[in-house]
Amino acid sequence: MPMRPGAAVRLAALFLVTALILPAAAAGAEPRAGRSGPEITAPIGLLVEASSGRVLFEKNADELHPPASIAKIMTMLLIMEAIDSGEISLDDKVVVSAQASKIGGSQAYLAEGEEMTVRDLLKAIAIHSANDACVALAEYITGDVEAFVDRMNDRARELGMDHTDFYTPHGLPPGPGQEPDMTTAREVVIMSVALIQKHPKILEFTGTAHDSLRDGKFRLDNTNKLVGRVAGVDGLKTGFTNTAGFGLAATAKRKDLRMVSVVMGAKSNRDRASDSARLLSYGFSHLRHYTAAKQGLDIEEIGVSRGRTERVMAQAGTDFKILLPRGDERQLVFEVKPLEDLRAPLKAGQEVGTYVALLNGEVVGKIPLVARDPVEKANIVILFFRLLLALLHFS
Repeated sequence: MPMRPGAAVRLAALFLVTALILPAAAAGAEPRAGRSGPEITAPIGLLVEASSGRVLFEKNADELHPPASIAKIMTMLLIMEAIDSGEISLDDKVVVSAQASKIGGSQAYLAEGEEMTVRDLLKAIAIHSANDACVALAEYITGDVEAFVDRMNDRARELGMDHTDFYTPHGLPPGPGQEPDMTTAREVVIMSVALIQKHPKILEFTGTAHDSLRDGKFRLDNTNKLVGRVAGVDGLKTGFTNTAGFGLAATAKRKDLRMVSVVMGAKSNRDRASDSARLLSYGFSHLRHYTAAKQGLDIEEIGVSRGRTERVMAQAGTDFKILLPRGDERQLVFEVKPLEDLRAPLKAGQEVGTYVALLNGEVVGKIPLVARDPVEKANIVILFFRLLLALLHFS
């Protein structure tokens, strides 16, 4: 299969996440974690807070590396998109082809002609990393594996994954004359965040430690050994080949924070698990959502022109949560920025300005301010006397 073409048009909905995850400068080999970061044994690692895209740690995050079964994250993303769009259904029955039944490595031992639901095939992929289930669903969605792989690469380009090339839906090593799947830790995070944020139902599968197929006759054990053992871990995908080493794209949620970590090229299953657990633990201990204001909190009175009253109380329009390293909330500075030329009449709840949080002079968060009370437009008599008082004051 020839190399894929250059970048296509990105999807606007994912501009922000991609821009935050992409490096601000050329990547070096040294970890970057701000303050004292964790140490990992794997040659490649990355830790990102999912909602903001904030990078908390990176080590060779832009180095090309075979993903092995981590490639199945893109496969799962396309499956979930096909389900959510109505292209396929979880209850659809898939007839296993001869090609799917012959795929080796980790598998559900699908037999040619066997019928299995999309739900069970997805379980086999998400929990057990079944390569044969990947092929069965790829064929079901697009007709053949090659067309599915084309869709994988098209989706990667849409997400801004310009350094990723997929040649398989499962990540197995290439055969003679074939090219290997290649990606980077940073781009693994991009597709992981896309999957988690747009299709959170996948976490019901990837966060399951044990399940079964064929009425309990075939046991599914999650290849991600952090599931059920490390608090909050509910995904996402392991990978291993002799060339790629041991990899893991892990995700965990604790309270209102979700972390995504990627480890690639580890020497053992134990190393990838311990490195991932160390990264996730660092993320949760390092960051917090600081609540600066609750919705409806009175912030400050601001001026209104041509109103019966000349000032209105501005309230927080939403809860104001700011993602910060722990302790940095003590250095926050807040500013109220009223809308320009704010005039009556105003309705209660109408936006009247912005409440801005700054840390070391940089904006780290903002929310809309809204009027607590309505302000009616002043009549001509009120405006006349207001003008007269102003003239007397300055005379």
